[in-house]
Amino acid sequence: MASNNPSSSSSTPEGSATRSGQRLPEWARIANLAVGDVLSFLIFTVIGINSHHEEGVTFQHVVVTVLPFLIGWFVVSPFLGLFRREVTEKRSTMAIRTLSGWVLAWPICLALRIFFFTPERLQWTFALIALLTNLIFLLLWRVPYAWSKERKR
Repeated sequence: MASNNPSSSSSTPEGSATRSGQRLPEWARIANLAVGDVLSFLIFTVIGINSHHEEGVTFQHVVVTVLPFLIGWFVVSPFLGLFRREVTEKRSTMAIRTLSGWVLAWPICLALRIFFFTPERLQWTFALIALLTNLIFLLLWRVPYAWSKERKR
């Protein structure tokens, strides 16, 4: 039987429980996940630009570089349920879905990068580094997020 007590720590479709027992609205929970994903891709982008360009990181270069990754990820990830509560609150499910989502989004990201943003020839080393590094960055933040939600249940 579900409790009507607002200080109850169980999760409901309306939102996740916070430490004070108040529910985080669903839109805020999804926004937190999206912000984490954006930060993950931004970290990859800034590290990559810093390692290849001596003139430094510019806002325009970051945007042009990160945009195809963000578009590809946010097109694919909702279809795999990567923002659904039942996925985001269990470590193993989050890890498997994040892996699946990134493997499906990755070629879309590369195609967007080639056709719309940087039409030079794609190097296979970049493609492989983008695949592995972004996967690691996404898992490094999404799995602990799911673990923190598991602990609160």
